[in-house]
Amino acid sequence: MDLLAEDMVVRFQEPAIDATRAPGSAGLFTDDGGAYDPVDLEGLAGRLGLNAAVDPTAGGASWRLRDGLGAAAPGVAGDGGLLADLSAAALQPRTPDPALGFNTVGGIAAMASGFTGTIATLAEQAEANVTFAASINQSFREAELGTSGVDVDRELQELLQVEQAYSANALVLSTIDQMINRLLEI
Repeated sequence: MDLLAEDMVVRFQEPAIDATRAPGSAGLFTDDGGAYDPVDLEGLAGRLGLNAAVDPTAGGASWRLRDGLGAAAPGVAGDGGLLADLSAAALQPRTPDPALGFNTVGGIAAMASGFTGTIATLAEQAEANVTFAASINQSFREAELGTSGVDVDRELQELLQVEQAYSANALVLSTIDQMINRLLEI
């Protein structure tokens, strides 16, 4: 996820895309509000955020998407040059980092799709491994029961039969006791 987040940050942090940004400042996506530092890749996906300059909830203005992150005032409403450059950056084909587990060259959508496919493949493999391990476990369990000589189901059936026989014998003894008591009363 960090490598995918890095791709997003780097695509929109290119100095040629937005001439209004100060050198070294953050692009459209930020690393916890600041510019991305390639040395600090670990955990980037969790720190990834939208630049406050374009986020109205953070005091920014959405017109900066059209006019530039460093623009002091709104520009011409019909100027879509920067938006076209941002779109081109999103669609620009790039070769993914080999650590992502896929080699599909493409834009952001292709990168996300490739990453999702890799995760789905890994999930299928993990599920197959769990199924295989459960099957092996069941085989070992059956082998253990076969060698110990104890069949729990059969033993439980015999226990129920003994209980029923005991109940029947108790009823017979109770009836005999009643008959003897009746004979003694006569």
